[in-house]
Amino acid sequence: MKKLLLLLFVTLLTFNTQAQLIKRSDVPTITTQPSTCEAVGLSATEETAMMSDRLPVRAPLCTTPIKAGYYRPAGAWYGNFKISDGVYNSYLYAPYVVVTPFEGYTFKGNNEGASDDATYTWRYQLWDSNNKQRSWHDATGRELTVSYGHELDSVPIVAVTDKSGSDTYYLCGHKMGGNSSKPTIEKTFSSWMASICDMEATWSYRILQLSHYFGGGGRNADHYSMNTYYSGAKAWGNNEKGWWFGKNASGINGVATIFEAPQHPYLLKHVDVIVTQLTVTGEVHLTCKVYKLSGTQGYNESASVYMSTEPGRLIATGHCTIDENSNTGGLLEFTLMSEDNGQEHEVTPTVDYPIMVAFTGYNDSDCDALTNFTVLMSNERVDEGFGEQCYLLREITDDAGNVETSYWQGLNNFFSSGEMKTGFSIGIDADHPYLAYNYSVEDGEYLFSDEGGLMRKELVYEYATFYTESIEFYAYTPSADKSWTLTCNGGDVPDWLNIILEDGEDNDAEFNNVVTAIVTAEPLPDGVAYREAQVKFEIPGNYKIYTFRQGDVNAKRATGDVNGDGEVTIADVNAIIDLILSGGYDQYADVNGDGEVTIADVNAVVDIILGNT
Repeated sequence: MKKLLLLLFVTLLTFNTQAQLIKRSDVPTITTQPSTCEAVGLSATEETAMMSDRLPVRAPLCTTPIKAGYYRPAGAWYGNFKISDGVYNSYLYAPYVVVTPFEGYTFKGNNEGASDDATYTWRYQLWDSNNKQRSWHDATGRELTVSYGHELDSVPIVAVTDKSGSDTYYLCGHKMGGNSSKPTIEKTFSSWMASICDMEATWSYRILQLSHYFGGGGRNADHYSMNTYYSGAKAWGNNEKGWWFGKNASGINGVATIFEAPQHPYLLKHVDVIVTQLTVTGEVHLTCKVYKLSGTQGYNESASVYMSTEPGRLIATGHCTIDENSNTGGLLEFTLMSEDNGQEHEVTPTVDYPIMVAFTGYNDSDCDALTNFTVLMSNERVDEGFGEQCYLLREITDDAGNVETSYWQGLNNFFSSGEMKTGFSIGIDADHPYLAYNYSVEDGEYLFSDEGGLMRKELVYEYATFYTESIEFYAYTPSADKSWTLTCNGGDVPDWLNIILEDGEDNDAEFNNVVTAIVTAEPLPDGVAYREAQVKFEIPGNYKIYTFRQGDVNAKRATGDVNGDGEVTIADVNAIIDLILSGGYDQYADVNGDGEVTIADVNAVVDIILGNT
């Protein structure tokens, strides 16, 4: 019966999106009144909100014939706040991004008002290790890929030139700009860049990373501020007004930010929320939750709504305790925990998928001692190119005040004044470790002979060829944890492979810098035509997947052929459902390769059967 119900559920999912959406006309509209919070030099002891009577309006259109900009690369978070002893400060006036060193990040250019054959000219700075200084570089083309040598560095400048010869420049992001001369923009760059590892070890502060730009200056280094919004209606509780994005807003009990799937993995260490107007009369335990999302929703859709309080799989819960001695504003740091067998333990997950970071429950009865607070939001109205990234947890109650249903509503469906492209002051503390093959021609694949034995691979350079009897990695991580984990499709490495890791250098940081993997294989058994293993070599925050093969590669199973009969049929759907119900795992059932056997794999096989892939 369970299997029948699951099959019916799969059939429905085949024709529906994962998140149920509701029409914009069904979502309540609310008028708001903003106040401004200065970001420059803001400390945890300052009260920063100033009330204003103006209503939020759309950003004015640029009057120049061409507007130029580009999208922030996926997973290159803005890093304009430094944090030390719970106090944050924004002193990096031009946009900076936090990235994984020595990995390529692609900035995709866009423009308005220019023809399709418009030209893109880029300028960017990189550290010159030979001359020990930063140097300017130039490039052309609609996209620019930059490989940074540091974890925190400045963004490029783009100029779009149409046939008319009109030039416009803007420093960063999809928010397009004009009327700014090239020399003015270049002055906004400082020589400041660093390894986050050095910052934590030497200067004892870290960088708050956000998916929306919160700077101490505008993108052209103009004075900058942040907004917070309060309501004068539908409020309840001790605060007469109530804050739509904080305490005492009727029907709202959470704010959330989505961080899109990154180009390169990162290590999630903490979650941080910037608040102001904080008033506490006793001890309060606050929580935030981190969800793994299977995907994100479009930005300008008719509605962006998750019809559940659980928009994805919970991977961590953050905890933060405040009391009457807490400052009136500043940074709330949440330590991330997970539960196994009824016991909570601290976690730092490796993230290579989209996540929602949700700060919720602050209007519940057990948080009555928290009488007042609000989070902030970016003053910019910018579509970063990754869909809707900001959500509110809306609660619908009955006449007795009991919550009947809850759902996450996209911020763009919130304001009665129209769309508003902003971001909440919810950030992450993440490390961006570096892991690469030590030889640039290594392709991450090896075919053993049927007899097995020691891996011996030919590596071909332009002017030389040599053989290696190991895989050489180069690893760098600021984390104190230098451990390596080896898995195969979410499980153990198969018995036919034997892998020994060795530290390639004599140093105090074991299995950091140069690390070698010596790999041997057992002989291919009689009756087995082919086998392979995709082994994940993982350090905290990064990984490489190496594919080992043995036998006739032409005998490899087709994607979706779970039972190995040479065809992809409804029998394979049944095989996956059996694994889901039993909690089992099989690499051929993990069709999408995410390390789990779930309904998503059933859908993938159904798509193959229907010819949709």
